[in-house]
This record gives sequence, C-alpha cells and structure tokens, in this order.
Amino acid sequence: MRGGTGFAQRFQKREYAKTKLFRAEGRGWGLLATENIKAGEFVMEYCGEVISRTEARGRSQVYVSQGLKDVYIIPLNARECIDATKKGNLARFINHSCQPNCETMKWSVLGEDRVGIFALRNISVGTELTYSYNFEWYSGAKVRCLCGATRCSGFLGGKPCGFQTRLMDCQLDIFPVWFFLLTYFPIELVANHLNQQFNHWSE
Repeated sequence: MRGGTGFAQRFQKREYAKTKLFRAEGRGWGLLATENIKAGEFVMEYCGEVISRTEARGRSQVYVSQGLKDVYIIPLNARECIDATKKGNLARFINHSCQPNCETMKWSVLGEDRVGIFALRNISVGTELTYSYNFEWYSGAKVRCLCGATRCSGFLGGKPCGFQTRLMDCQLDIFPVWFFLLTYFPIELVANHLNQQFNHWSE
C-alpha cells in the first residue's frame, strides 16, 4: 500500500509525469509519456471544475444543446462531480483501454477529495497512457470499443470495477466512477445516461 504523505505533496505541488498530446487514430486526442514512469508512480491529477450533481445535470443538458463534441464529467463523491469539459488539464485526454497501464484513485488531501492517475506498471517513453473508464450503462446500450488491446472486450458497458479511494491514513475504500467521453458515445446518449445516473444517485 502506498504511503500517503509523498503523494499528497505531489498533488499539492502539481508534480506530474512528463507527457504530450497526440492524435490517436479514430479516438480523438490521446496522451503519450515523454519520460519513463515506474509502476505505482503518481502520473497526474484529474483536474476540472468541482460542481454539484444538480449543476452537472444542468451542464450536460446545455452541452447537448450546444452540440459539443467532447464532454468530460466524472463523479467525485456522493455530492459532487468534476467537469473538465471547458476547464481541465491533460488528464482528460487519456484514452480508455481494456488493458490499461494506469488506474484512477480518489485521495483525500487536506480534507478535499481529489482524483489521481497512477501507473499500474512500468511505462516507457513514447507509450500511450490509458486507463479503464469503467462504464455502466443503465440503458443497456453497447458501444464498440476502439482501444485495440489484445484482450479488448469488444464493447464499452457493463458493471464498473470502481476506483480505489485512498485516505491519508491509508484506509482503503471503493467508490464507483464513470467516465463520459464522446469520442466513443453520441452526445445524446451520454446526456440521457447522465440523467439516469443522477437519478440513480438520488435514490
């Protein structure tokens, strides 16, 4: 289990791994490592505007009406979401893979919930960074996965694995997360699912 203090300091100081954007064929933007990253290392924080679930619901509807191509909204906790659609960092461009080399974890840093990206294994220079979006679609819709992994599941959907929650006292918890990127999904489908998900959280 990783120690808490060192990672908390890297969150606060924004000490991220070196990366660069590139065009991923058929998948929009992607992110490449420009330095070697060791297994277990903190890659970067998933940054954006922290908003309420109610605001997230409203924004998803606005984004639909505006016809935005890329929308990045993830749940942070039971009350809040992170919207990186218009204000965010490079983490929002990390693509999905069925065999990811990174994972998402929720940390509590100085009493605030933060989402970080961590390396699952050693990542060499020039390798694309990926993690599992862990989609769950209540509508039952299936969308073909474009990750290209050797053991690709073929479709995005099904029960999410959840992501790990690390507190500063190193207690471990599980909290589900869903990533909505319109490289894979039509905006109308995403908006419909967001509304279903918000209703599910409110039950």
